[in-house]
Amino acid sequence: MSSIAGVRGIWRYSGGLTLLIIGLLLLGGCSLFQSVPSGPKSYTAQNDLIEYTRVVPQQVRVGSVFTVEVTVKAKVELALLAIAEQLPTGFLPAVANEPLTALGNSLKPGDEIKLSYQVQASSETGTFQLVGRARALPPGKDSVMLPLGTPVKVTR
Repeated sequence: MSSIAGVRGIWRYSGGLTLLIIGLLLLGGCSLFQSVPSGPKSYTAQNDLIEYTRVVPQQVRVGSVFTVEVTVKAKVELALLAIAEQLPTGFLPAVANEPLTALGNSLKPGDEIKLSYQVQASSETGTFQLVGRARALPPGKDSVMLPLGTPVKVTR
């Protein structure tokens, strides 16, 4: 059995596989091997009536399927709250006839409407905008529309 002196102490190995794993872990710290963040990111727009949040991956691969999660939270009493999402050109709903809309009525402050849907990414690379609108109607007042756009980077 041999030893390797490392930054955090001495590792013992008894085979080539362990040495290979250690090497890969050390190389993983190099910026050359670090990937661009692709995990989910939350984007929010708000006004006096609602808070509109969309969670999407920061980066996806061409043609891959990913999930979009939308939450709209009432800040005041609302008679009606509607969400309408729109996909950029080249993106498709992953589930046929999956609604990209949601509707709620008689909401109290703190109530939420949630919408989750799956999308197949474009076959083209680039940065695209998922867009949507939430429309809030307080009792006895005019409705107010709040837009929200979020970027999604598509890579090979």
